[in-house]
Amino acid sequence: MAQRDLRRGSWWQTLPGMLTAAAAFITAGTGLIIALNQAGVFKPSDTRASGGGAAQANPPLTPDVLSSSGPRTPGTLAGHESPATAGATVTIPTGSAVNLLAPDHGGQLLLAPNELWSVTNDGKEDDYQSLKVGDEAVFAFKDERRATFDRFRIFIPGKGRNPKDLDLEASDDSSAGPFHLIATFHPQNVRMVRTGGWQDFDFPPVTAKYVKVRLRSNYEDVIWLQLYELQIIGSLQ
Repeated sequence: MAQRDLRRGSWWQTLPGMLTAAAAFITAGTGLIIALNQAGVFKPSDTRASGGGAAQANPPLTPDVLSSSGPRTPGTLAGHESPATAGATVTIPTGSAVNLLAPDHGGQLLLAPNELWSVTNDGKEDDYQSLKVGDEAVFAFKDERRATFDRFRIFIPGKGRNPKDLDLEASDDSSAGPFHLIATFHPQNVRMVRTGGWQDFDFPPVTAKYVKVRLRSNYEDVIWLQLYELQIIGSLQ
């Protein structure tokens, strides 16, 4: 009776049944591993972000911007000021030769028949105003300090109703004078191509606080003339 019951045991307890069950278990396990791997459970972590000498996972937020002059401050585009330097005051070292009439260097128009004279030191070569022959204007240097200068420049873009004769005077006392004549200049009624339209006049060095420009005549028989940019080259004391 016992032998008969053994023969009637469950099918999977027999050798063929056990082999079949093991094969089914292996197949199911392999399928599970493949599914988990596709889900990323067994994917190795990316160590590039922390590995020594490896590329960073995220690029820097403000990379260096290159210009023709080399690296620039991070985040500053070529031709643009950074917020920290925009509108900064220009400091002129004592003894440096600059255009003393330029507002950026402290030059200022003090006395004139009208505001039209401001065109003469605004730094814009294309701008001009029609001014009267005989008019004059007084300029001061930075903080009305003394300066030594030895060159006068006038911009004449081409033939036209340009100044023919003009005086440059200086005063070391006040904007009201007295003024003494430095020189009378005679610009040519042409464009100086080599200098980009600028005509230069040199004279022995003069030290003063104020200068006066007087328009004496022009190249046409009318009372009006066209005046562009003026410059006085020298250094502050």
